Amino acid sequence: MMDEMDIEVEHYDTSTLAFEDVSEEYAPYVTAAVELGITTGRTDTRFGTEDPVTRAHASLFMTRAMNLEADDLSTLLQFEDVSETSFASEALATVHSMAL
Repeated sequence: MMDEMDIEVEHYDTSTLAFEDVSEEYAPYVTAAVELGITTGRTDTRFGTEDPVTRAHASLFMTRAMNLEADDLSTLLQFEDVSETSFASEALATVHSMAL
């Protein structure tokens, strides 16, 4: 995602990255994503590098990265597995309505 957005991750200071499960190779990418508000990780010390990325999480990452907002949550009615109170309901509606 960072490469596609032309974000130069090598300029981010990884020395303060507290995630114990992020390798040195990926630390610049994770640092950039955290500093840009795209993600926060699972806990203060665990990013979740081995965790699957769900549709909800991917939607959140995309909408945060591109500063997108939902115009209409009614598209959520098409999804039986997503309630309007879900932590990612607005993000899911946004990516669906924009066909991302």
